[in-house]
Amino acid sequence: MHTRLVTLSGLALIVAALAVADTPRSSEDRIAQAQATLDRLRADRLIDELTPGDTDSEKAHNLSPGNATTGTHKQHTFRVSKDGPFSYQLAVYPAYPMHLGATYFGTDTGKRTFDILIDNTLLVTQQLTGHKPGRFFEVETPIPPALTRGKKTITVTLKPHDNNTAGRLFNLATLKRPTPAQQRRIDQAQAILNQQKGNITYKLVGDPDSWPPEIRKKITNSMDFAVDLYNQHTYLSKQIRVSYNPKVKTADGNINGSIRFGHAFSKRTALHEISHTLGIGTHRKWKQMFKDGAWTGPRANALVKQFNGPKAIIRGDRSHFWPYGMNYAREDGAENYVRHVLIVQALCQDMGLLPDHQIPPAP
Repeated sequence: MHTRLVTLSGLALIVAALAVADTPRSSEDRIAQAQATLDRLRADRLIDELTPGDTDSEKAHNLSPGNATTGTHKQHTFRVSKDGPFSYQLAVYPAYPMHLGATYFGTDTGKRTFDILIDNTLLVTQQLTGHKPGRFFEVETPIPPALTRGKKTITVTLKPHDNNTAGRLFNLATLKRPTPAQQRRIDQAQAILNQQKGNITYKLVGDPDSWPPEIRKKITNSMDFAVDLYNQHTYLSKQIRVSYNPKVKTADGNINGSIRFGHAFSKRTALHEISHTLGIGTHRKWKQMFKDGAWTGPRANALVKQFNGPKAIIRGDRSHFWPYGMNYAREDGAENYVRHVLIVQALCQDMGLLPDHQIPPAP
């Protein structure tokens, strides 16, 4: 079974435009070229594909919907079932070794274990664990030749386990197995796309299936964006547990790794609360770093001077910092978001929470 990222979420890289950029334009070009390589190789191997949730595509592939429902996420349609199987027919070329490709969203987790069957024979049991937050990804599974021999089409069924959900499924495809040369190129391109600096992850806890769907969507969208941004631009690490509690006025984050969303769900909120889980306003060293309301650490102050001029300095209180603390709506904006995560990293360095040797020098 092979897993491939098929899109990168969120924000165009803008650090190159900043004075402290450590991601050269060539890195963006390498990412774009790697994605283009994967897209070309997939197109060369493609036999048939469908878009779940798209009426014409599903009709052309003889959808048997059962009790499955459809929706849209990040401008992509999907099909999902909590109650029984759903299936499609796809074309195959029996002369070629085949793979089945299924595309999911990397934040989906909870009770999402389901079987994928080909003509009523189990191909694989899939479990979605939220291990690629904020990104679509494709899982390719080799199809045993016995399941395609002498056939022009196969019926592919997704069947949830008891008390589980099948999907969300965003794409389903039959592909030729890559040649050794193609596989080498796929591996090389995927290695480039998989590169990231940080290792911040999150999971939803506290029975997320019971949350109001619109609130869950807002929380996951904002967390996907914020986690992806931190991982793109910093070397910070944290495992975060995210819950929903309507008794919380806005949201709160704790150094123990928990974030509770109450009535504020924006990207800015997610960035801000993640900073608290990393030690901003929550670590015992935080108050020690201030004198008369001014931050005394060298790295964060040097960084804000590059952003705002030679007289700029980080200021704060027992819980927050400014500027770029994501405390107010006026701080929203792509450039400010990136500056926020870079300053959070510098603040953590000043507190000794991220040793310098963990951050490679800029190329």
